[in-house]
Amino acid sequence: MRDLYSFRGRHHLLGQVTLATLYLWLVLFLLDEASLTQLAWAAGAGSLASSTYIVFANPRSLSARPMNIFGGYLLALIIGMFFHQINVMFSLAMPDQASFVFECVTAFSIGITMLTMLFFHCGHPPAAGLTVVLVIERMSPSSVAVIVFAVAVLIFLRLWFKDYLT
Repeated sequence: MRDLYSFRGRHHLLGQVTLATLYLWLVLFLLDEASLTQLAWAAGAGSLASSTYIVFANPRSLSARPMNIFGGYLLALIIGMFFHQINVMFSLAMPDQASFVFECVTAFSIGITMLTMLFFHCGHPPAAGLTVVLVIERMSPSSVAVIVFAVAVLIFLRLWFKDYLT
């Protein structure tokens, strides 16, 4: 095991943190350019920041595997968009119960996201948080494209630097 407190260990960690910071700056810039609402921007940034931490600080975890990252976000996007439509339909059908419907649909969407991630062996907890935002608010195609691009870049960085990440 590498001594993280030696000069070499600290230098190595500084490089990882610098790379993670540059990646997050790019993500935040692109999310801002996609003209997201503040909620979608915060959720996208929060999910991707959490994923970045996992990849750069705990790269050997199952959650940091490229398939888990890709599969987790893909499932979160699909399920979140599907349950957004369910939420809209039921809210229109029962306007006096819109708050209750939203809470039930959101909870169910997270449960389904967790279940499908487990079923497909691609658990990535930060992606599950994206499901909630997608239920609340429909994201524009450009917002979804930015998130997919950011996930692809994160996976690329994970694969490219896999031998250097501690």
